Amino acid sequence: MAPLWAGLVARLSGALGRPVGYLNPVLYPLAAAQPVTRDTTRGDNGAYRAAVGWDPCTGLGTPIGRRLLAALTAASVPAVR
Repeated sequence: MAPLWAGLVARLSGALGRPVGYLNPVLYPLAAAQPVTRDTTRGDNGAYRAAVGWDPCTGLGTPIGRRLLAALTAASVPAVR
């Protein structure tokens, strides 16, 4: 997932015209308020099982790039450097 997130953050930064910066402090409240990720609820990684909501196996799930961009645009989140 790390390469996917890295590419997505680069695309988000380009679309916003500024660096997104450290996204975690913004991402978790956004994901709690609106569907910016697709939750993965089945499967495991050998140590943890996927579950509804955040879990140690899949985290928040798979990002939905267009929704995340819209949320970041609407929230006018300042870049964290």
